Amino acid sequence: MYCLALLIFIIPYLLIILYLSSAWLSKSLENIKPELNETEFVSIIVAFRNEENHIKKLIHAINSQTLKNYELILIDDHSDDDSVNIAQKLSANNNKIKLLELDSEKKGKKQAIFFGVQEAKGKYLLFTDADCLPTENWAENMLNYANTTNSDFLSAPVLFVNKSGFWNKLMQLEFISLINLGSTSIIKNRAITCNAANMLVKKETYLHHYQSINQNISSGDDIFLLHSIKQKPGKISFNNSLDALVKTYPPANFKSFVSQRVRWASKSGKYKDFDSIFVGFLTLFANLSVLISFFTAIFIPKFWLCFAIVFLLKTLADFIFVYYPLKKYKLQNLYAFILPLSLIYPFYYLGIGLLSMFFKPKWKDRQISN
Repeated sequence: MYCLALLIFIIPYLLIILYLSSAWLSKSLENIKPELNETEFVSIIVAFRNEENHIKKLIHAINSQTLKNYELILIDDHSDDDSVNIAQKLSANNNKIKLLELDSEKKGKKQAIFFGVQEAKGKYLLFTDADCLPTENWAENMLNYANTTNSDFLSAPVLFVNKSGFWNKLMQLEFISLINLGSTSIIKNRAITCNAANMLVKKETYLHHYQSINQNISSGDDIFLLHSIKQKPGKISFNNSLDALVKTYPPANFKSFVSQRVRWASKSGKYKDFDSIFVGFLTLFANLSVLISFFTAIFIPKFWLCFAIVFLLKTLADFIFVYYPLKKYKLQNLYAFILPLSLIYPFYYLGIGLLSMFFKPKWKDRQISN
């Protein structure tokens, strides 16, 4: 009976994983061949703070885009390093780049982005982050895909820059599962999450939904916008093309990783979207089931079989969920890290959740609000 009670939480988790993963078998996730549109103008918007180690690479990546009909709007959020000087030098003789500085009475990524949006001339707004490296076809592919599908909101994949080491592989695998949650839920018309490092929005859509982006919360400009568009509704799509891929750097160490995840988790308490809350609770109960069965088995050895069943079902679900994206992005070497991550993940998931309730992390030397 005890084991059956735990399985009641695992089985729904497995079923929702199967449901979402079936998106990879849908024709909706096949690469649509975007129609070339050489006249459409796009505004690429990047808000940054203290990115002296990355801003130069980003600007070079944007300058190398196959799409030529664009503007790059860089908005400085009160950097106190050399970011602005680097950006000024690289934009001095480039009329495609507009460098803005946020007013002293304003601060934060959301306000910086809104400032950039107000200055944007394009029908479409294409967002990424200063520590990202888009492919050279990125802007062209995203713009043409949005035009072809007439999307109001377009999300696309973000991957970590590939680095060696056990810890980096675990982070890479965990991050792919988050990106896959976004892609599959969007394909299933149940949009749950996305990543601001790679998304395109019609300017009129952004301005219409701006007030819904919870201005009192430091992060979440992407997900709150997604949820607002989903409710109205607007057309939300996912571009699965490798040409639309953006890479970003993983957290430098364990402390920065935890801080980032706590920052992300802290906004989940403000979600009003049913699908996000529902999947969040299923994931919570599934991980609790693994932990409860594990600690019970330590003190009552006859329950080791129960733990094994619960753990293997949870691991099977996790394997199914990342199988197709790892194959798509040619990262099959990460299959070997699914089992180690499954052992760690329940402790990590509950730990991050608890920290997000009591701890306010800093971002770029600034206290966030949630």
